[in-house]
Amino acid sequence: MSNRNVKVARKKLDILVDTLQEREITIPSLCRYLNNTFNSMSIRFTSKLDDFFSISGFFAGSVKLDNELRYNIHIDYDEKGFKINPKELLIDEIFPVIVHEFRHGYQERQRGKKQLKHQHRSASDDFSYLSDKDEIDANAFEAANCPNSSNWLFSRYKEIFSKDYPEYYHRFLKKAYTYGILNK
Repeated sequence: MSNRNVKVARKKLDILVDTLQEREITIPSLCRYLNNTFNSMSIRFTSKLDDFFSISGFFAGSVKLDNELRYNIHIDYDEKGFKINPKELLIDEIFPVIVHEFRHGYQERQRGKKQLKHQHRSASDDFSYLSDKDEIDANAFEAANCPNSSNWLFSRYKEIFSKDYPEYYHRFLKKAYTYGILNK
């Protein structure tokens, strides 16, 4: 996969950061800005007030739901995160999720008509989520393209797999290096 979509997404985020500058805005307002910015890339952003802050992504692929776009990014936020400075959130948190979901889109295109199985991440089941072949690939691609999340991903794979299941850890490392982590 060329990094064309990744580069375009990063450029759009950089322009949005410049537009918003140091303004404090609410998460729902940020989602409106993001939806306007990424409409042409089939990405939809939603948000919900919750007890915690998290960002999750979902690649719908050929299983499009009513009114759903191919890529869906959802932001849960607590009252502390209701007003934010968008720069850190856009580059450090949202960009890695976009990159990760783009990789899932590439995986589906490579398979042709074969169905991409959807993984729903659960904190209690990091092992099966992170050991999935598609997730190893998407996480390695994310690590190679997003320096801010690469340290966390490398340490997470090392912690969970290096001792008892080194084949998963080595698969992740090999893919991350293949995608150019050394060149960053």
